[in-house]
Amino acid sequence: MIIGKPARYLTASGLWLLGSSAAWGLGFAALRSPVIDHPEQLPAVAVTLAALGAVIGLTLGVSATLAFRRMLKIPGSWFVPTAIGVPLGLVIGFYGNGLFLLRQVHRLGMQMAGEGGGATISPPATITLALAGLVLACIQLPFLAKDLAPNLQARALWILGSVAAYGGGWSGSAILLGAAHPSALQGALTGMISGVTILLLVLVLEAEWRRQATR
Repeated sequence: MIIGKPARYLTASGLWLLGSSAAWGLGFAALRSPVIDHPEQLPAVAVTLAALGAVIGLTLGVSATLAFRRMLKIPGSWFVPTAIGVPLGLVIGFYGNGLFLLRQVHRLGMQMAGEGGGATISPPATITLALAGLVLACIQLPFLAKDLAPNLQARALWILGSVAAYGGGWSGSAILLGAAHPSALQGALTGMISGVTILLLVLVLEAEWRRQATR
């Protein structure tokens, strides 16, 4: 459990926030805003996101395991779903977002780029990361449910909180920095904002779990 000794709380919180900032900072340092002008470009960008997502997921998984290891009884409950869920979530989020935008562009009668002009799109990172948070939370939930989110209300809170954490993390960093292009600094700030949100969510759910257990 995190709640209890102040030193344990501070250590766990510091490990998690440091890991979250490092994970997204490393990922964003190698990322450029993808501009899509044809559906055939989506797979190549998705592969890049999967590779970067693997780095982010592994780093997040390690930091979550070190920070929250006392909360769950099964070893790997944080690491495995996080390491798998982040790259998968980024790919699904990007594909869903990109395909939707491409469909809207064509529905409006616009021709995609190319040498003849036309239109290009850059799928909004806020939506991509929000969808990635949804996928990640759904993958994590079966591992976390017994010890952290044992009822429907807690599970719904975990999913909604994850969506808000990652989508809001990007939006918050873009507002604070006045930029919407991936960079190491923006990644670190995104990781810090999303990390604080997830930490608060974990503490709320743990407090509820403890309250239920003492009844």
